[in-house]
Amino acid sequence: MSLLWKVPIVKHLCDLPIIPSDGETKQRRIGDDYMQIRILAASAAITVAIFTAALAAPPPEAPPITAAPALLGSAVQGKNYKVETPVASDGLLYVFKLDTPYGNYTVFGEQLLKLRLHELAALEKLQELSQSEEFTKSLASSIQQPVETVGKTLSNPFSLITGTVSGVGEVFNKVSAGLHDPYDKREKAIDGLLGTSAALRQLAYQYDVDPYTTFPALAARLRDISKARAFGGLAVKGAEMAIPGAAGLAVSGLQSAGALGALVRDKTVSELDQINQAGLVKMGVDARVIDTFMSNQNYTPADKTLIVAALASMDGVDDRTLYVAKISGAHSVDIAFFHRLQTQWIAAYHQKIAPLKAFVSALGFPLVLRADGKLVGLFPIDTLAWTEETQKAAAAINDRVKSERSNGLELRISGTVTDDAKKGLAKLGWKIHEKDTGLLDGR
Repeated sequence: MSLLWKVPIVKHLCDLPIIPSDGETKQRRIGDDYMQIRILAASAAITVAIFTAALAAPPPEAPPITAAPALLGSAVQGKNYKVETPVASDGLLYVFKLDTPYGNYTVFGEQLLKLRLHELAALEKLQELSQSEEFTKSLASSIQQPVETVGKTLSNPFSLITGTVSGVGEVFNKVSAGLHDPYDKREKAIDGLLGTSAALRQLAYQYDVDPYTTFPALAARLRDISKARAFGGLAVKGAEMAIPGAAGLAVSGLQSAGALGALVRDKTVSELDQINQAGLVKMGVDARVIDTFMSNQNYTPADKTLIVAALASMDGVDDRTLYVAKISGAHSVDIAFFHRLQTQWIAAYHQKIAPLKAFVSALGFPLVLRADGKLVGLFPIDTLAWTEETQKAAAAINDRVKSERSNGLELRISGTVTDDAKKGLAKLGWKIHEKDTGLLDGR
């Protein structure tokens, strides 16, 4: 009623004087008629006010569709790929259709696309090497060696995805805790290649890629060349190969990862598992959470190493078990990538922007609490649209935030926020930072 009272016509009608009855029937009838007119008019005014307010509220908007060149510029096409246009969105991430000589792929999000384009650039260099006469002779020689090979094809979500909603988008609809293992003992299979595992890791380091990449074409080429190198005497010249493309946290190449990359290069999967488990135990993470995280094959061994190192750098930040439990449920490669990148971003924020006090879960969405009491959400998403799902998620998160009695909420995203989303989030009192890519880009 307080809002309706501000509507001029309602206030005016309610302020009109009631005609007093003087005991005469005619006067009473006039007064009763006037009262009925007044009530009907007020009711009509209230109905109009409510209807007008409903029309003024922006309805849920559809996720944006954008031309690929507008998003990517010259990177829309390369020697061994082309990004289809237009590019749809699920309201959080752009859904890229990537055409390559190795197959057509769906890539969720600009950050994951950066990684795939980097891997395609490395694959181009490896293809040149594999077409040389030296490689052909070395491969023929290696075939004569009694080497146990991995299965023909590793099941891989990245190679077969045809949907239009990212795993991250699904989280806004329903938080999933299911685990999915698409690799069928993938780590042990790779380590089982007698003598080639070390050669593969070294080769991956030289070309600045993850030796356990989830891109099947690159994984296959790394295996072939490392086999020729280990048993056929193929010499891969140069300690490092300059691979063009974007740098930053999204590109999980071993050279890009510095000392951690060298660790992944020099250690077997089993050794990395022991190191990462010990690191989580030292942080006080619950044993059951550790088991779930370490057994999730949507994270590569390199991903797990980068995540554990990032969490270890946040010494003194409470409730890391809560955070690891959340990211342990990544049920697809794109969600696992999202959480790996998010974890590194949070660690960089803690070290360079503001010290953090604790992790907080807002209905499954991981937030961090700063030492000054402000809650911060860091999400590597492309475009935050004011869809129905986003509205519901934002309202639910806002209720959870209020219960924390925090000093406000700050939302940082790597992409952009639509005008409707800005208005909706502003009404909730959220402070928004869009295109916040400095830390993600390594600056």
